[in-house]
Amino acid sequence: MGLDLRAPFGEDIELAGFGDLDVLGGQRGDYDFVVEREELIQRLIRRLMTPKGEWIPFPKYGAGLREKVHGVVTANFALSLKAEIFEQISMEPDVIRNPPPVVEFSTIPGGIMVYIKVLTRALQPIDFSFNPRDF
Repeated sequence: MGLDLRAPFGEDIELAGFGDLDVLGGQRGDYDFVVEREELIQRLIRRLMTPKGEWIPFPKYGAGLREKVHGVVTANFALSLKAEIFEQISMEPDVIRNPPPVVEFSTIPGGIMVYIKVLTRALQPIDFSFNPRDF
């Protein structure tokens, strides 16, 4: 499948011939879904990495994962961390609560790998994983 994107200097991108990128097979614009998906993932990671209380207008915003992932991962620490991540994800307006988000993580050398699966208000499943030490 070939696709040419054209963006003359100072203008928006034009799509050659199709009107849509058609890469994920959805009913509405697939390009729109990809952009919304990436934006939600970025917002969730930002929320999880921001230390709680750092954003003054929203004192409950943030989980501060960067500061928490350097210690030894014990069973109690794992349960506490999972609860904190779940709570923060559930506060995100575009994530629905039923079914509840899935939060899992595994230990890797020097930290943890976090896996998250959510369902958006548009009923699109989104899953991703990341290492907090990479941010």
